[in-house]
Amino acid sequence: MTMTTNPFEHEKTGDTLGRIASGLFLGARRYSVSMVNGISRYTLPETADRIVNAFIAPSQRGEEAVQLAIGIDIRLVGGGSHFDLYKTFEDYNTNGRGPVCVDYLPQNSKHLALDDMAVGSVARTLVESIGLEIERLREALAIAYESGFVDTAEGRALDKVVSILGVSRRNYAQGVVRIEVAPENLGDDTFTLPAGALFLASSSRSGVEFQSMAEVNISASLPVAEVRVQACSGYEGKDGLVEVGQIDILLCPISELAEVKVSNPQPTAYWEEENDEQMRSRVRSRMVTHNPGTIMAIRKAVRRAGGRVVRFKEGRHSTIGHLVLEVAPLAARSDTLEWRRKVRAAVHEARVAGVFIRVKISREDQG
Repeated sequence: MTMTTNPFEHEKTGDTLGRIASGLFLGARRYSVSMVNGISRYTLPETADRIVNAFIAPSQRGEEAVQLAIGIDIRLVGGGSHFDLYKTFEDYNTNGRGPVCVDYLPQNSKHLALDDMAVGSVARTLVESIGLEIERLREALAIAYESGFVDTAEGRALDKVVSILGVSRRNYAQGVVRIEVAPENLGDDTFTLPAGALFLASSSRSGVEFQSMAEVNISASLPVAEVRVQACSGYEGKDGLVEVGQIDILLCPISELAEVKVSNPQPTAYWEEENDEQMRSRVRSRMVTHNPGTIMAIRKAVRRAGGRVVRFKEGRHSTIGHLVLEVAPLAARSDTLEWRRKVRAAVHEARVAGVFIRVKISREDQG
């Protein structure tokens, strides 16, 4: 993972260490100086030669102090007994008028020699070296923090994060699916098939499932659309290879459309290994579809029981929490009493507690 250095953080680090090197936090005495007769002239409690720091204190919580440099922001007058500000408070972008404070060296102490901050000086070299190490530590901590999340982890760190879901990098097949709807069935509406929609190669040897890798829109002006798909979990490597025309069923039908034609114009191709972004997409899909009670979870449960969902519907005068699920068998002549019991048990297991789903057997595909 590549981290970019934050110049502001590095500047703050160097500034703080510079003040430490100048003796600010080594027992310095702090005074709040007062204005003389309402003008921008302040009286110093001691001679100016022992000042190590001057600043405008924040007027409210959350603000930062404004540092004042002698000769740049402050002009000493009266032999060092007073000083004037070259600028007004508004010039320093302060929201309010905080007190002006001055830090002095402790009594009976000498000014530290580490106050030469010129390039190449001992003080600057020490400050920059320590500041660089603190910045590297900050970057390492940021990497460690971001390596704990699916959206920001990379490489081996991502492998470890998703392993708690039982997910690992895999080889999979990819292909293109063509979706076609008769223009007269579309009207003036635009229908969207979301990324992650499931397709079935029903005529393949093992009934391979694929999921779309992008969102696709279908309208009267664009009744034919193509979307890239990849083999789902359980169909890794060569198990995801299918021939032309074998992907023929949309397992997540668009309820408003009566007929959707699906096909793959080219055979699926073998892909070596998914990258981080592909893995993240698969994990997000898994986290959504494996949550009990989602429509996708119920579709998968029916699929594992040897069926497919034709439609979900809610009666016109139905009670809240009562749904009707219409299913059909995947294989011809598999509509047996045992199969129906298996499907109903799978739906009952996948539903959310408190929701009643009545399973109805579709007659559309039965001759």
